[in-house]
Amino acid sequence: MTSQFSLKGKKAVVTGGARGLGLEMSKALAEAGADVALMFVSNPKTHDTAADLAKQYGVVCKAYRAEITDSEAVKTAVDKIHADFGRIDIFVANAGIAVEGPAETFDLNDWRRQFDVNVHGMFYGIQAVSKYMLEQGKGSIIIISSMSGHIANRPQPMCGYNATKGAVTMMAKCLAYEWATRGIRVNAICPGYMKTEMLNDILKTKSEMADTWIGLTPMHRLGEPNELNGTVVYLASDASSYVTGAQLMVDGVCVSRSMYKLYKTLFVRRHGIDDTEERLLTDNVDDTSPPESSHLVYWIFFSYGITMLLPWNGMVFLTSPIH
Repeated sequence: MTSQFSLKGKKAVVTGGARGLGLEMSKALAEAGADVALMFVSNPKTHDTAADLAKQYGVVCKAYRAEITDSEAVKTAVDKIHADFGRIDIFVANAGIAVEGPAETFDLNDWRRQFDVNVHGMFYGIQAVSKYMLEQGKGSIIIISSMSGHIANRPQPMCGYNATKGAVTMMAKCLAYEWATRGIRVNAICPGYMKTEMLNDILKTKSEMADTWIGLTPMHRLGEPNELNGTVVYLASDASSYVTGAQLMVDGVCVSRSMYKLYKTLFVRRHGIDDTEERLLTDNVDDTSPPESSHLVYWIFFSYGITMLLPWNGMVFLTSPIH
């Protein structure tokens, strides 16, 4: 069984692979036996990082510089990696940035920059490696999205960042379908609040947010960067050979909890529950388990599941005043 998770002999590329989550995932791939190419934009220490990984794990690890927002630069780097490594089996599209701020005053240059890096840059890399994966008839592309692509997280205003993550989550689904019969698997990992440099940048000016984020996470803690490692190795390996188009949440139950609250609220409004019953169903935002005193909560999920099978929009059926 463990042999299914081995990456020995495989060649991996990780964008943004020399810091934060990217570095942790690069270590995990190398530890599992893969040779790893680290793509970076400006971090001068990336070559040293690559040398350290090669020495520590006994694999080939090299660094390649490319401006992620320049499609030609990305293609050139990928071509060079393929020439050096002989093939590309795994591509982890990880590079990304985040800028917060209220939508009504948000700097449009920051808006464009987030889409250029998080969406366009990601696609440039995927398109470049797909050429070789399609020739091979096999490959695994792992998109690092976010739970922010599924929910409007709070309290920080990050409309632009969240929109980019919604875009790449859909990108994963579409590419998985498009290449399903051609050997390329495409999946997305959606982290929650993780202890990364990106998160720390926000906390430098708004330290109180950490308590809010922990309160919104049913596991009552932030994620450690290395807690993505098992997921990325699984998706990169033959152990996930029938998995494509998936969005794997690594978020301490944040998204599931948020959707649970949403379904309860929609059910309450649709069925005109009185004030007492509504409070029973919708109060206590940090509760991590359904109220045991009401069978209505379980009917919410049953109703939602059934209506999703109907030929019209199930959510409209569930929430509309008349059906």
